Amino acid sequence: MLSFIVQKYIECPMLINERKFDIRVWALLTQNYEVFFFREGYLRFSSHKYSTGDHKNPFIHLTNNSVQKHCNQYDEESGNQISLTDMREYLPDEPTNAKIQAKIREIIWLSLCSARRKINVNARKDCFELFGYDFMVDETYKTWLIEVNTNPAIEECSAVLKALIPRMLDDMFALTIDKIFNLKRKDNPEVYPVKGFADSENMWELLGDFREGVNEKTMGKKLTLVRR
Repeated sequence: MLSFIVQKYIECPMLINERKFDIRVWALLTQNYEVFFFREGYLRFSSHKYSTGDHKNPFIHLTNNSVQKHCNQYDEESGNQISLTDMREYLPDEPTNAKIQAKIREIIWLSLCSARRKINVNARKDCFELFGYDFMVDETYKTWLIEVNTNPAIEECSAVLKALIPRMLDDMFALTIDKIFNLKRKDNPEVYPVKGFADSENMWELLGDFREGVNEKTMGKKLTLVRR
């Protein structure tokens, strides 16, 4: 028996330099059932200019790095990627950027809430999970959820990812493993700088707690990572 997922194709996506892109961001569910959003992500671009005239060309329509890296127009150095912060340069104004960012956070929270009765049904102790969320933005700047990955790639295949992934994982461990084992940061810990963010802050933003629900005290709370 075959199973299929049917999903509407977005015919009029927002384009940057005439190319289609999607947005990859990360979400974290901790052992304490807290939901966090990592405040930086990245855009993945197609290698060919966008057109609906050739629906069989994967280098037009599929923005996954695993597909695009086989195109002769693929930029190996950049990985066809820019940071989520840099997307601001291609939006009409800051309110549009804020609306997209807020919608991404809302969708992440709602999607995890919708599945919370199926999370850790065997009540395993000290479990946490990293999710990779993929979004698209259409030409009206509406945000669409494409898929949620339970095993997101963490390979450092571009300059953007070489900066983001070590910091994302390090800050994630501060919220999970360090707390499970009551670990303290060393006097001279490794620092993974990310442009626009202080080295001392934890880049994970608390969206809500399954035990308490979302409220003004939890939604959008920024954390300070004290390196000890």
